[in-house]
Amino acid sequence: MLVVTVLAAGVMAVILIVWKRRIGQTARNLLHMLASMFTLHLPGPDLSLDNPDSLKVPFGVAVAVAVVLYTVRQAWGF
Repeated sequence: MLVVTVLAAGVMAVILIVWKRRIGQTARNLLHMLASMFTLHLPGPDLSLDNPDSLKVPFGVAVAVAVVLYTVRQAWGF
């Protein structure tokens, strides 16, 4: 269940990034986070969830999608 939920949240995140046309910004943020990880420093306040410009995925919706997929799978025997 957890794996399906995480995969659903990941798909939702990719769709949200493409929908909002933030692919370049997301790539820069990922590179900045990787560089911060290798230099053992925090990435800074611009890469925080407190940033009002950051995109957020509603995890509850991903859980609901996973539960529906699991229920359908159990009901139909897939």
